Order: sequence, then C-alpha cells, then structure tokens
Amino acid sequence: MKKAVLIVGFLMGLVPLSFAQVTVTIPDTSANQGESITIPVNVNDLTGLGVIAYQFTVMFDEDVLDATGASSEGTLTASWGTPAVNLNNSGEIEVGGYTATDTLTGNGILVNLDFNVVGNIGESTYLKFSFFAIFNSEGALPADTSGATFTVNCITVVVATNIDSGTKIVVDSVTYPAPHLFYWSPGVCHSIGVISPQLDGAGVRYLFSSWGDGGAQTHSVSPVISTTYVAEMITQFYLTVDTTPPGLVALSGSGWYDLGDTVTIETAPSILMHDGKRYKFSGWVIDSLSVLGNPVSVSMDTPHVALANYEVVYLISGKVSLYGKGLSETRIILSGDEKDTLFTDENGYYAFAGLPLGNYTITPEKIGVCFEPPSCSYAPLDSDYVNQNFTAVDILAPTVILQTPNGGESYIPGQQDTIRWIAADNVGVTCICLYFSSDGGQNWSAISVQEPNDSTFQWCVPEITSNSCRIKIIAYDRGGNFASDISDDDFSINPAAVQQGTNTTVPRVFSLSQNYPNPFVPIGETDFWLVKLADNPQTCIQYGLPHATKVKLEIFNLLGQSVRILKDEFQSSGCYAVYWDGRDENGNLLPSGVYVYQLVAEGVGTMRKKMMLLR
Repeated sequence: MKKAVLIVGFLMGLVPLSFAQVTVTIPDTSANQGESITIPVNVNDLTGLGVIAYQFTVMFDEDVLDATGASSEGTLTASWGTPAVNLNNSGEIEVGGYTATDTLTGNGILVNLDFNVVGNIGESTYLKFSFFAIFNSEGALPADTSGATFTVNCITVVVATNIDSGTKIVVDSVTYPAPHLFYWSPGVCHSIGVISPQLDGAGVRYLFSSWGDGGAQTHSVSPVISTTYVAEMITQFYLTVDTTPPGLVALSGSGWYDLGDTVTIETAPSILMHDGKRYKFSGWVIDSLSVLGNPVSVSMDTPHVALANYEVVYLISGKVSLYGKGLSETRIILSGDEKDTLFTDENGYYAFAGLPLGNYTITPEKIGVCFEPPSCSYAPLDSDYVNQNFTAVDILAPTVILQTPNGGESYIPGQQDTIRWIAADNVGVTCICLYFSSDGGQNWSAISVQEPNDSTFQWCVPEITSNSCRIKIIAYDRGGNFASDISDDDFSINPAAVQQGTNTTVPRVFSLSQNYPNPFVPIGETDFWLVKLADNPQTCIQYGLPHATKVKLEIFNLLGQSVRILKDEFQSSGCYAVYWDGRDENGNLLPSGVYVYQLVAEGVGTMRKKMMLLR
C-alpha cells in the first residue's frame, strides 16, 4: 500500500533564507527488463547548513519504470529512519524526511529511489524533479536540481577510426560513416570491421593498421559495458612523377607513400633522346613551383605532382687536326646565347651537347697554332651540326739552346768530341742542322743537316788552328718554323796543351767554359717545354788560367744584380771547376730564369756566359 508523504506543517511555512546553494543530482543509469533498480538522489556537502528536512517530487515514464518506494539505508539520512513516500500520482514519486535532532553533514546520497524496470529493451525515460525543497531551522535553502536518463537493458558502443570524417566502418555487414553510435544489449556478439584501402578524394587513401582492442581487420566483439572501438588507419598520399612534355622517360618514384615520408626522386637525365629529338633537363617543378636540385626530395604531407622539365636542344661537334692527326687539349670556346669552354680529347674530338635554340659561335684556341676556319657561327642553331672540323696550322718556332761548345773551350785538331743542345717545340722538332765557323761567325760550313733531335752529336774537330771558332745549331719543326743558337763566345782549336809538372795541365789561353748541365734543376724535376730533365741539384762551371792571378767568379741576374760570388781569391795557373747549387748569398733558392756568370782575372781579362736555372 502506498504511503502519504509526511511533511511538518510549520516547516512548509518557513521563508527561504540566503544560504549556500544545495546541488541535487540523479545519475544516468540502465538496467535489464524485469530487474529492480535503486537510483540515488545525490547532494553536495551539507555540513554547517543545519538541514533538518527535505521533500521532493520526481517525474518519470511509467511505461519504462514503476516506482516501488524509497529507502534511507546507507544514505546521509539513515538516522532519520524510513522516508515518507507518496506513489498515488501516476508517473511520479514524492519523498520526504524530517529529524528533530540529527542535522545532515557531508555529501553523498540523500535518499534512494526504488523502481521495477517495465520498459522494453532500448527504451528510456528522463527522471526529472518537478519539485524540491530542503530546510534548516530558519527556513528553506536554495537548491539547484538536475535530472538523468534511464535506459532499459542497453549499452552505447561507438565504432570509429582515428581519421573519422571521410572514412567508413562495417558493422554486422552494414557500412556506416565513421564515427557511428550503436545501442546494444550487453554481452551480445557483433561484427566490426573497416574497409581498406579507402579513397578520400584524388591522391588520398587510408590503410587499415590495427584496432584498439587488437582485433583483426574484421572481428567479433561482445561488449558488456559502453565502449568505443577505434580502427587505426594509415594516411597515404600519391606522388606522381613525370616529365614535361609527358612521357619522355620513365622516372621511378610514382606511388603511394605514408604521411610524413620523405621521398627522393631519382635523378633526371641531363640529356635524353626521344622520337629522334634531343632534350635537355631544365629543372624540377613540384605542384607548379620550381625546385632547385637534381635529384629532389618531397615530403609527403599532401598529394604531390613532380615534373622534370625538358626542352629541345641541339648538338655541335667536330674534330681539330694538325698534320692529319687529332690535336688534343685544344680549347674550344662557345659564345652567344650560352657560354661554355671545353678541351678536345686525346683524339682531337669535341662536342657541345644540350644547346637550346639560339645564336652561337665556336672558336678554337691553342698556343702556337692558328686555325682554319678561325671560327664557326650558327644563327640560329636549330638543328644538330656535326663534323664542324678545324685544321690547326703551327706558327710557333722551336726553342733551342746550344750547350757545348759554347765558348772558352780548347780542342785538339782531329779529336772526337760531342756537341750538346736542348731543343723543343709545341708540336715536335723534326730535324737539327749543325754548322761550324773558324772566323768568329763570319762564314759557316755545314757539319751535318737533317739530324734527329737526339740532344747530342759526335763531332770530329777540324784539322785547323783557330782561336775564333763557333758552332751554330738550327732546329726545324714540321711547319717549317725554325730557331737557332750560336756559341756565346769563341772556343779554340790548337795543338795539344803544354804539360807543366806531372799531373797539372797549364792552359795556353784564358778560358771560361759553358756550365754543365745547362739548364740545371736545383730541386726536383720539371718540364722544359716537352723535354723531361733529370734532377740536377747543381751545375759545374769550368775555367782555365794560363798564369797565376786574382780571380772573381760571380753570378748576376738579367737586371745586372749580383746574386752570388762563387770565387774571389788569388789562384795559381791551371784548370778549375766550381759548382753552384742555384742559391743566393743567403742560401735561398733563386727563381727560374736566365743568369749570367762572369769570370774576372786581373791583368788577363773578363769573360761572361749565360745559363738557365729551372725549378
């Protein structure tokens, strides 16, 4: 039998006072059909408010819940005894309680409401306060109430992806947009899955990675409480790699890539042939923006289109020849709309590839030669030009230095001796001609012509007597260019020198010989034109004194400055040899060049000769 709510009359007449507001709530709940359920009415901390009574009415759908009473066991009002309950009004429960001595303290459950669940699975009702009052000895306290939802035998299940919008899930073989909310009976088996791959517009797709519960792409679940199932999807973007114009060459790199990947596209060929045309790479364009570099890298944060730009280009090629053979290391200069320089290869060939439409001139250059034609022009260059050949003409004369005899020597008539020289040419010395003069160079007679450039020639000293002898050498190259050199000073041809003493030869004349070796190399090895010289750390200077005198042997540069004094002393008659290491008075190596050595013999005379130092 339903009880009437007991409310003390004088409390109802009290005027509400200004105290801290009491907050009253009912939690959302659910239960199975046919079950009995207790729903708490909760309050905040009532300590110090002196609460001695309460009364309220809660409304609900009687097709879902049937109210059976209220209880205070285990609540804040447990000491007040059983609350008064009125169940006479359909869809309502009225509850009240009072104490004369035990005011309420703390927070928690004010009272429990008891119901039977009569609704069908999935049905719900809203529990709402239509009236609520709470009192202390001075009157009613302000209160704020909020209701709740009760659902019959149901849990909420959300099936989603980490992407959500734009993706789809499959639940019990039906496709839904993600995320999607389901109301299920607890413990009932359902199938959840996700489509993979899923396209989301041009160049975007999602791949299944894993479910939060560890299940397979499609798997069964039987939740007993409300839960959320999330499928982790990998976002991928498509990279398109091609050329402009399209299809010139197949470049790898097109395909799907994970979000955040960095893709390095293969290097685009600098020059390629397609349908008989030559194309030159001009740069990468990614999503309509020019990008420097080749290869290039792309960060996959969106779909990308990478295009290797090409333009039609042309070729100029040919050969440079000298005397029918390819001339290597010839500089070929390209001028005009583009500028470049290259050198012919070991066979004389050159090629400028990848030239766009434009106006150009090519000009060959090389020391010692001129060219026919001097240059070739193309205005415009609109096709390939091959066999653009040049013929080199040698215009550089050889270089030649006569080493011995170079003045001051004394020879015996009829003896065999050696003429020494150094000769070089940019193309090559083809022959050497040697001449002799016994009158200081006034008249010449041939010793030998058409000699190979062997640097030495075995010479039979003429059967004459003269102190004014000289040698002339002429070196020729294939182009008819030539150069010559003559002994720097006279040498003599006389009968054998008079011997004085057992081992001492006393020269009959004052003489200064050409240094040997000449040139000489103080340190290391070097090239003298095309002639390789051995490492000669010092050179020897020989001279002869017919009688005792003070001698000074000194080295000068071509400015006339003294750089080294080798001898400055009184010497007896005889033959002497002095060595020089190419250093100045301070021990410093002197630079390459021509130097003059001078011999001064007091009361006898002065002689000078040139020598070459190479470094």
